[in-house]
Amino acid sequence: PPTNDERFWVNAQLADTDYRDGFDAADAVAGDVENLKSFSEVVFLVDKTGSMADDVETIFYAAHEIIRRLPFETWTSVIYFGDRNTNPSDWYDYQPMEGNSENLINRLKGVNYGGGGGDKVSIYDALYTSIRRTKWESHGTRRVYVITDAQPHVGVKSRYSVNDVNDAAEKYGVDIKIISIQ
Repeated sequence: PPTNDERFWVNAQLADTDYRDGFDAADAVAGDVENLKSFSEVVFLVDKTGSMADDVETIFYAAHEIIRRLPFETWTSVIYFGDRNTNPSDWYDYQPMEGNSENLINRLKGVNYGGGGGDKVSIYDALYTSIRRTKWESHGTRRVYVITDAQPHVGVKSRYSVNDVNDAAEKYGVDIKIISIQ
């Protein structure tokens, strides 16, 4: 039987579609943000490993459409993550929530891609850290979009487990959407 970590990832894959490329992923995010309530808070948790460079560049070009569809008074943050195991000093780049949507575009284009080199990254570590570190203040929807082309590290290669992530998400009332690019 699958472990809790595997079950989380399988459920995420079943709940969300595997997208062909950054164009498909951007369309999915733009369509989904339309359904958020006003005064929501959205974190875009973006895999910054080398294999994601082309896809995130595409999402950057679609960011204007995503911003156009965000509900009134939605606060956003773009947080980049990679693989803590291969790049421990630069695996995570946190940014607090802000209401200026133009800064969202600047954050999407201002990253250096690299590292990784495998099919797994520190998704659970990034999710847990982001949920706990973000100053959630609204009474609207609180959502994290994880944009990645990799699977999560589990066991000794991950400081946090799926149970830790689920507990933090429940404590702070955060929805998680996995945008898996193939």
